[in-house]
Amino acid sequence: MAPGARRTADHPAAVGIGISLDEIHRANRRRSESHELIEYPLLDLGLHRNDCERIIAEAGLPVPPKSSCFFCPFRTVTAWRHQRRYEPELFAQSVRLEETINRRRAALGRDDVYLTRYGIPLTQAIPDESPGEGEADEGDGACDSGWCMT
Repeated sequence: MAPGARRTADHPAAVGIGISLDEIHRANRRRSESHELIEYPLLDLGLHRNDCERIIAEAGLPVPPKSSCFFCPFRTVTAWRHQRRYEPELFAQSVRLEETINRRRAALGRDDVYLTRYGIPLTQAIPDESPGEGEADEGDGACDSGWCMT
């Protein structure tokens, strides 16, 4: 098949998903489209996240942080606090997103939804605190649920 040609069920595109053995529960081959062939190269190689970090570091490359969406409703309170304190521009975007969603839901006659488990707006759920106040260790803030499949 020529490069750039449209992929079909007869000629599917290989889509590599970077899920390591630590997150094997997120792997699900049934989510592919007919024109996709889902592959899990890290699983095929039997690699854990720390193996990947070691390989990247040994190659002299910077080790990327664990990924998760900045607005993910599965973030921990600690991650939200960190975002508000150290990434205020992302926190402001999260607040605007929550507000936009709720304006649109209100126009449809629907109840509000929130990005934290507290059932209140993000700015109220995660108040502006001085460093060290109210901190509790609730994990690294990265997504482990895999619900959004990113």
